[in-house]
Amino acid sequence: VRCRSINEKTLCKARARKPQTQEDWDLAQATWDKIEEDIRNQRLSQPVDLDTIDLDQVLLVDSFGVWESHGLDTEWKIRVINNFRSNLANDFAVMTEKLKYDGFNELHQAAMEMWKHSGQELRLGKADFRSAFKTLPRSDDQSWLSWALVFNPNAGKLQIMPVWSQVFGSLGGVTGWFRTAKAIQHILLELFFVVSFVYV
Repeated sequence: VRCRSINEKTLCKARARKPQTQEDWDLAQATWDKIEEDIRNQRLSQPVDLDTIDLDQVLLVDSFGVWESHGLDTEWKIRVINNFRSNLANDFAVMTEKLKYDGFNELHQAAMEMWKHSGQELRLGKADFRSAFKTLPRSDDQSWLSWALVFNPNAGKLQIMPVWSQVFGSLGGVTGWFRTAKAIQHILLELFFVVSFVYV
């Protein structure tokens, strides 16, 4: 019963966002293109209609796209948001640790120490993990609360699909990727003697 009442509110918000203008439809199509990319990469299942699922047994997450750019010289790209705050899932997530990312101060201090001891020119590099959160699977015991609700512009209606990976919008995605990044950092140092830094 609790799931259904939350799902009804989620559905109400999603229906209110149904595309009206050409700009809305362009955003909906760009969002759906991103969804289809995740389906091809097996991060999402194929979409199904709402009447095929018992809404008393699953928790829908309102999923929608936003345009974003990281600077004047960068292209706009679409990011799919999975609003786990809206369906209250994040309210019940427990953060067992404080996440401390590396910043410029840590990078500068380490670089100065290495230069002081080696006296040689330092080689620095940068790597970006594309779709970082989505490289991690979600827990099997959380399958009931991982149902993405999204507008399919090709079908002209809202559809749902199980989410198989961590997503942008859930606290689990944040903590899961943080621990993974810290593990990679530790492996690089211990096995390859590479000093690395983690930042978002």
